[in-house]
Amino acid sequence: SNKMKKSFYKSYISPLFLAFFFTFVYARIIKYLARRTFLEPLTVTLIVDLFFIIIFLLFSYLLYSLKINSIDNYNTIDSYSWIFLSVITALFTIIIEYMYYLSLNLSVNSNTIRFSNMIKMYPIKGIIGVAILGPILEELVFRQLIFGTIYDIYCNCNRYVRFTTSLLISGLWFGVMHQVSIFSISIIPYIIFSLFFSLIYVYTKNIKSAILTHIFVNLILIILYDLKW
Repeated sequence: SNKMKKSFYKSYISPLFLAFFFTFVYARIIKYLARRTFLEPLTVTLIVDLFFIIIFLLFSYLLYSLKINSIDNYNTIDSYSWIFLSVITALFTIIIEYMYYLSLNLSVNSNTIRFSNMIKMYPIKGIIGVAILGPILEELVFRQLIFGTIYDIYCNCNRYVRFTTSLLISGLWFGVMHQVSIFSISIIPYIIFSLFFSLIYVYTKNIKSAILTHIFVNLILIILYDLKW
């Protein structure tokens, strides 16, 4: 029926279409504006990030009342609890991440180095990008739009298959958007990040907890890198 078709498009097609659109145009818009304007690349990135955040929030509010998928239910846990859980999850994520790097004797993630250099060169804009706009945008896209939609698509599977499938697809997508090949070992840290960001999102049913965890992870990684840990 028409009602079922509308529901299908609204629940699955629209969110994934927006995610694909973002994936295709995001970097291209930044490169285009950086070439055609007098602004330096970081400022252009911040403007584009803010633009897409506004677009996603309007999309979420107007079409879904901020509840894009079945996970979104902001009344299940109080603010103090999800903030506390975000801090604990961020610390645990860092521990697992460092264990991974140490076990394979790998160097620090190139994005961490880039973020650190960015903050040293442009302290205020760097912090805004790394600790505010970047995590907000990425969690809206990769957790709420992509992970959440795929999670609903696999609603008839058992919960482990449902979560794992959603995690792998969104995690690989997350890595590719950071210019990492899905066939490279460098994709694994992004799967690890996605695992913990997705876990806290599903547990708290609040995208803000995933955003806050992402913020803490970015800041802690940069601090540890600058301290040469």
